[in-house]
Amino acid sequence: MRLKGIFLTIMLAILPVVSAATQLLRQPDLHGNTLVFTYANDIYKSTTGGGKATRLTSFQGSESQPIISPDGKYIAFTGEYEGNRDVFVVSIDGGEPQRLTFHPGPDAAIGWTPDSQQVLFSSPRFSAPRNWQQLFTVNIAGGNPKQLPMQRAFDGAYDSSGNNLVFRRSGFWDRGWRNYRGGQNQALRVININSLKEYDLPFNNDFEVDPEWSSNGDIYYLSNRSKVTNVFKYSPQSKSISQITQHDKFDVMGFAVDGDRVVYEHLGDLYLQNESAKARKLNIEVVADLYWARSNYVDAHKRITGFDVSPSAQRALFTARGDVWSIPVEHGSPRALTDSSGAREHAATWSPDGQFIAWFSDRSGEYELIIANQLGKEQATITLAGKGFYDELSWSPDSNRLIFTDSEQQLWVANRKNQTTKIIDANKRVNPEWHMMASWSPDSQYVAYTKQGVNSFRELHLYSISQRKTSQLTDGMVEVTWPTWGDSNEVLYFLGSVDFGPKAPWLDMSSLSFTPKYQIYYGLLNSEAAPLFPQRSDEEPAPNADDKDTDDKNTNKNDEDDESVTTKKSVVEVEAFAERIMPVSGKSGQFSHLSGDSEGNLYFLSKHMDNKGDEQTSLMMFNAKEREIKKLADKISDFKIAASGDFIMVKSGTAYRLINAEMGSGEDDKAIKLALSKRVDYAKEWQQIFREAWRFQRDFLYVDNFHGADWDEIYDVYKPLVASVRHPVDLTYLLDTLGGEIAIGHSYTATGDKPKTAKPRVGLLGIDFEINHKGVALKHIYTGESFVAGANLMAPLGAVAHLIEDGSYLLAVNGKPLDKAKNVYSQFEGTLGQVITVTIGEPGDLSNAQDFVVKTIGNENELRKQHWVEQNRKYVEEKSNGRLAYIWVPDTAEDGYNSFNRYYYPQANKPGVIIDERFNHGGFIADYIINVLRRELNGFFNNPFAPKQPLTSPAAGTWGSKVMLINEVSGSGGDMLPYMFNYYDLGKLVGKRTWGGLVGIWGVPDFLDGGMMTAPRSGFYDTEGQWQVENYGVAPDINVEQWTNKTAKGEDPQLDKAIEVGLAELKGYKSPIKPQPKAPVRVPVHK
Repeated sequence: MRLKGIFLTIMLAILPVVSAATQLLRQPDLHGNTLVFTYANDIYKSTTGGGKATRLTSFQGSESQPIISPDGKYIAFTGEYEGNRDVFVVSIDGGEPQRLTFHPGPDAAIGWTPDSQQVLFSSPRFSAPRNWQQLFTVNIAGGNPKQLPMQRAFDGAYDSSGNNLVFRRSGFWDRGWRNYRGGQNQALRVININSLKEYDLPFNNDFEVDPEWSSNGDIYYLSNRSKVTNVFKYSPQSKSISQITQHDKFDVMGFAVDGDRVVYEHLGDLYLQNESAKARKLNIEVVADLYWARSNYVDAHKRITGFDVSPSAQRALFTARGDVWSIPVEHGSPRALTDSSGAREHAATWSPDGQFIAWFSDRSGEYELIIANQLGKEQATITLAGKGFYDELSWSPDSNRLIFTDSEQQLWVANRKNQTTKIIDANKRVNPEWHMMASWSPDSQYVAYTKQGVNSFRELHLYSISQRKTSQLTDGMVEVTWPTWGDSNEVLYFLGSVDFGPKAPWLDMSSLSFTPKYQIYYGLLNSEAAPLFPQRSDEEPAPNADDKDTDDKNTNKNDEDDESVTTKKSVVEVEAFAERIMPVSGKSGQFSHLSGDSEGNLYFLSKHMDNKGDEQTSLMMFNAKEREIKKLADKISDFKIAASGDFIMVKSGTAYRLINAEMGSGEDDKAIKLALSKRVDYAKEWQQIFREAWRFQRDFLYVDNFHGADWDEIYDVYKPLVASVRHPVDLTYLLDTLGGEIAIGHSYTATGDKPKTAKPRVGLLGIDFEINHKGVALKHIYTGESFVAGANLMAPLGAVAHLIEDGSYLLAVNGKPLDKAKNVYSQFEGTLGQVITVTIGEPGDLSNAQDFVVKTIGNENELRKQHWVEQNRKYVEEKSNGRLAYIWVPDTAEDGYNSFNRYYYPQANKPGVIIDERFNHGGFIADYIINVLRRELNGFFNNPFAPKQPLTSPAAGTWGSKVMLINEVSGSGGDMLPYMFNYYDLGKLVGKRTWGGLVGIWGVPDFLDGGMMTAPRSGFYDTEGQWQVENYGVAPDINVEQWTNKTAKGEDPQLDKAIEVGLAELKGYKSPIKPQPKAPVRVPVHK
């Protein structure tokens, strides 16, 4: 034993000592030689000399944005200890953090006051109509925060006097967007907190963020004014700008300053630079028990991406968390057919003969088609295109071939026996719902599928396996979906819609108002085939009919026993197919997922309103024998028919069960017990996700040049950083940076599975209040707009607001007196969603106090939004003397469509209109709004009733001035709306330049851990063939700043300017309404 110990000691002595610096350290802050930063969702401390870091926080929630106090004694940070992002403070030496904010909205620490007594933080708690940040301070001893006067401010920093603050007014939707030049680029602004005087730093449409006012008197910030983002400084004394860091290829991502020294993050490393010296990389090593990076068991069934059922319905097949699982329906245990954290398997499907299971796997670095036996032993690997994402895998009935689609919207066929592949066809129309809905014929010789024509209507196509030829069966005059076969090779079923037309232009907002209905049709593939469902007439049987039936049955039995009998081949006649189309049933609805069985029965999903008025989807069956449609199961989102035809596996929410195909759901349903436990090696899984993210941009992006980025080089640069990922948030940060290299909008990421944290507990009353010497005074009670039921019903005090006198105080909660010295929200902990009693009255006079029983809410934004809209509408009504309408359009999706209709038509009698699309978050292309605004008067219909005010044609329109308000928080569809308003010269644009993000995102799969990353699929160019709007936005005709000395008094300079412009354009306006002419004489009259 001693010899072994000596040998071990010698070996350790001669092994090289390797101390690798940890990467992905970010959000640094600096004070003297003390350095703090975030890593793996925790906060660490080190020195500028490098070495091992000391961990200061350790919790499953997020701890981020550490900022050292000016006196060096404390660290303020953003923590997620109570299920919510709040501001905390902790000693520079560590210890128990103290919570400073309690509001259930997301608060974020961003700085300190110069005396180190108060933390500067951002919060959207009071903003309207959207949750955009404002700035507050809170004392380190606790108490109630104080709001700074700026209407909106994302981040900022005080100067040494505490009288001036530099801040960035606009937030941003995409921090990682490289070389961004859109409307959310705004000048950094300096404000004197006392006088509210403001001035902007020099600005040239650059992305300038993270201002810090150094102790040397200069303002440091990140800017892409050098194209590549670097640290710059502005000297208030000389009014000059200097570049501090000098990187020319990849951006500086974050920094901190102390005096003349700057620490910054670049390509995963931290650097220290004195202004006059070269930057030095800091070799900091994080040595800690990083629990979230350890291999661990997860519930894979929480990440199911596909399912199937075995031919006899004895087992179910799932792809979950990147692996394939075979699960017994009743007896036995789950069987993992694959078990790999470093690869993704998905789209598994069971062959009809029960002998094979196929799926896609990227274990080679690119997706391949794997064929295995039912126990998972692999039989073949079929190489595909060497790139792309594949899905919708389906076996032929004879189990010899498979069809599937890819990210290029192509339909493939693969041969199991000789392992060859062929691309059958491609859908060349860009559309979120491009899927080709392919289906095999019973004899495995044909594939029916749909693809969209130039009119965006789906056409029915048929591919012959033997002839390797595609034929078009329908002409695109009807929307055709979900082709399928039943018991015959000569009959093809499908869904058809004759009222689909308005839905075809899917990108237009006008498509929102239409819900097409579908019917089930069939078409005969052979001109000699008899039509289905002939008219029936009950008659007495012919003589000896029973004997003849018996003979026929015996003959059929002999045929079945004869092994030489083969399946009858399809005889297809494409010509005149459209003339052989007939409806299966006269019933129509929102039908989808049509599928047939060997008995000729048809199964489909039907979306409808149930008896309670709620929308749900049911599984329906058309019984071929009875010729009737019946319901099989409710609340079904997908289903798979077993090859035997006897059972159907259905998905309802997150549950799966087996039901009888003929009888439907009932007591005999067999629930699938999902308990799929998988041990995940996170280091390998994160490598897979990183590569998948890189592939997603390569395979889904709307252009093939990556906006000039060398995508292979980008992979090589960032891949080494994956080794330093120790938490899902680290990975998301890395992927967001990766996506940002394409320099495009809508490049978003979201974290997958994260450690569980507590749920928020603080309830809100929907009020504004202020603290004075007497107590907590009520300033405003939000009641919701009367006819917006959602907001009205959620207002806790809305129903009793009329009973509360002005100047009342909030006295107690559940009988416990409110302490004005304590944070008010902290006294509502544990009340979220609870029915509580609040006492309201005059302090010291409980005789007149009133108790109200209310239910608290967790978010007041809807109430504040409705109040903001109504106040603006009433303000415009008053200031314009009723001549201007006001309509806010929150987005260009359903909310925007409904808001426009809600507010435009009741005010369409006014001669002018202000369309406020500030804070418009996009959606569709708002053709509907533009078309309404473009309406021109073409005549009248008389009204015989006094005072004979005629009806206009069109019935509603704005015949006078039109003005549109825009700002930097108008984006995507909110970019396109003012673009079209300007294009059609409808009126003036007032406000600030819009975001500049006009690309569409859809269709990119989630990562195997549930995370996601977008890859824009389509961009906009104009009638001159030039790319437009993206990375610039739409500029106003009249630029209007929201200066604090105005907004702090409740004024809205942009709205005031819009009113001014609208009224100016109405000067000299004469109503085009003509009086009714003299009654016509049309009957011949003799003199």
